[in-house]
Amino acid sequence: MLSISLFLVAFLNILLFIIYGFSDTPGVAYDIDYRVEDVASDYCGRSKSQIYFDDNKFEMKSVVEEITPNNEKLYFETQKKGTYLSLSENVYSMSFTEHTSNFIGNKRLPETPIINSFYSAERYLPNRNLIEIKHRSENYLILISFINGGQILALERH
Repeated sequence: MLSISLFLVAFLNILLFIIYGFSDTPGVAYDIDYRVEDVASDYCGRSKSQIYFDDNKFEMKSVVEEITPNNEKLYFETQKKGTYLSLSENVYSMSFTEHTSNFIGNKRLPETPIINSFYSAERYLPNRNLIEIKHRSENYLILISFINGGQILALERH
């Protein structure tokens, strides 16, 4: 299963490079790798994502590994699309319009924190998915995401 996860991460990076590296009017692509842990239990998860922004639209592809409290490893990939709107300087609202998932080796929808956040109805409500940019440089974007209860994320530009 780990080899499947590594293959998917490599494949998504190559696909991102091909699709967005050679387009006529390229936008901006970012990469992020982060862990999710629950201090109240022995749950943990890891996500590697690529996000492409262009003309007030975004596309996000992720490969996720979650380890449930009973030590079961779950792997899945997701693809999300949507739009973003500037609310004020460095504050944006993201609206998700599409979401597809592939649960690798799972026969049912797992009930884990990352999965539950992906399918939350709040993701599809306007002005509920706020992003505040704290720092911009040529290679990095540091932001606070209020999606899924709040996170500070560093995204690397490609």
